[in-house]
Amino acid sequence: MLLGLPMLLSEVLLPASGLFLSWREGGWALGTHWIVFLIGFLLASDARLRAALQRQRWVALGLAGLSLIPLAAWAPQMGDLAFGSQEYALQWGLRTINGWWWLMAILGFGSLHLNVSHPTLGLLGPAVLPFYILHQPVIVMLGYAMRDWPLGILPKYLLLVALAFAICTSLYEFLIRRHNRLRFLFGMNPVPP
Repeated sequence: MLLGLPMLLSEVLLPASGLFLSWREGGWALGTHWIVFLIGFLLASDARLRAALQRQRWVALGLAGLSLIPLAAWAPQMGDLAFGSQEYALQWGLRTINGWWWLMAILGFGSLHLNVSHPTLGLLGPAVLPFYILHQPVIVMLGYAMRDWPLGILPKYLLLVALAFAICTSLYEFLIRRHNRLRFLFGMNPVPP
């Protein structure tokens, strides 16, 4: 559980020096992304840490769920907090640790229950990187095209998800997967002759 402390320090203290303050990706400071990357490498390379994740999965899930209660109460005011204030440090710190606990719970349950081999993985595994690369531009273009449609948020969202999935799947299946030059550009091995 203590591996999350560097994330906490990054989120609460680093912006005080002006570092990473203006650029937040996905709600995290840029420095926090690097910390999560390094911790992920550490977790993946050490069997003892993976075993600890599995043992502590229920604790992490409980802490994550319990910490959502104050976060839900604070959510409306979190964007208005003055940086450097005690309230900012407390609320953003709890938000960061909550995210860490969710990660620990997901990784703990996933490493225990999803650590199986299946023939479908051989088919879907190579598609991961192309999907990762394609999904954002496809979603942005579709979202821009759909912005003025006279639909509610939920129907637009559901339509956006379905269309983006269909487009990414089609691009992967009919273009990328079948052509070695595109496979190379998307980080895939060439098709054997």
